[in-house]
Amino acid sequence: MTRTERETETLRILVLCIGNLCRSPFAERLLREKIPKDKLKVEVYSRGTMAERGASPSLDAIEAAKKWGIDLSDHRSHPLDLCDINTSDIILTMDSVTAETLNDLYELNDSAVPLGRFYPDSIIVDIEDPYGKGLDAYLRCYETIAKCVEGFVSFYAE
Repeated sequence: MTRTERETETLRILVLCIGNLCRSPFAERLLREKIPKDKLKVEVYSRGTMAERGASPSLDAIEAAKKWGIDLSDHRSHPLDLCDINTSDIILTMDSVTAETLNDLYELNDSAVPLGRFYPDSIIVDIEDPYGKGLDAYLRCYETIAKCVEGFVSFYAE
């Protein structure tokens, strides 16, 4: 795809985790903030493979996100549906098993990719779920996601 084509076409990015309560919404909002709008036109949204519709992030998840200037207090979880899969150009997952399963089950031609593949200087394929493990676990998780988002932005937007 040429730069001109990228500027006119919107790239739809789905970020996916299990509950859509911490990892995927954090990555979604960080991607929206970090992708240079003058270089890449994107629509970023997040879902959960086992999400309950309308659930709120934990206080630890909200507090940890503030370190990166991300406000998750208004986020409400959304379950994944077939329409999300069919209309996404890239699906960023938090683990390799989910990416492989989606690619195989829906014949996605490898458009589902673990976000950890964009970790700088190494590949960490899986990003551990911090749910219920306390503030420090969320901070470590978000640090990893932030580095992966930087790698993703460098790869796609430069």
